Amino acid sequence: MTINGVEVTMLFTPRLFVMAEEKGIKIAVNTADMWQTLAAYADLCYCAALNYWTMDNDIDDFPLKREDFHVWSAANHVEFGKVMVMASEAITGKTMKELIEENKKSAEGGEDVKKKSKSNPIIRLLRRFWSAIVG
Repeated sequence: MTINGVEVTMLFTPRLFVMAEEKGIKIAVNTADMWQTLAAYADLCYCAALNYWTMDNDIDDFPLKREDFHVWSAANHVEFGKVMVMASEAITGKTMKELIEENKKSAEGGEDVKKKSKSNPIIRLLRRFWSAIVG
């Protein structure tokens, strides 16, 4: 994708949360607040782009700003939505259909999902974040 004339590659791995921490960005999703959720998704894209960039470059040389991702996400709803689906599948290793089914089980009190959620703080964070996507 291109943002402000810059070709952007995003790498959706757990390391993007390290990028968020280094930039002082708290990625939190409040499913009751759509605007806050969309802002969190834009921040996730920014951190994923930083994640890719810093594999071979210095973080201070990154050519875009955080706000560029927020403007892009607001102006490109369809592309932004596709990126979020792809990101969800990349991070979780599951298809969107599988995530929706898992989220339904969790909402219904499915025992297996609850046990997995308690086992690892990163998994809890990812599940909370992606539950906003699959609603």
